[in-house]
Amino acid sequence: FEFLSFTYESPGKISLLKKKYGLRYKVASASSQECYRLNQNNGFPTSIILNREGKIIHLYTGGDEDRKKSAQFIATEVYNDIQEALTQ
Repeated sequence: FEFLSFTYESPGKISLLKKKYGLRYKVASASSQECYRLNQNNGFPTSIILNREGKIIHLYTGGDEDRKKSAQFIATEVYNDIQEALTQ
């Protein structure tokens, strides 16, 4: 399992954001057009879960600004979908 983030921010800005928020996963810079292509022209943030074959099995767009609600959503929805993807 690997978590990877894409953003249209510059590599320098990515470095600052990773430090500020303590991000330990890979963050790659891409053009804004490529970010929209990857998230199928949806809003941001977008979370995409792929199965072992690279097929999209879950796509989530947006997020709650309330940290507790966001954490609960990840714990109850996204985590279960990740578990599902790992068992396929």
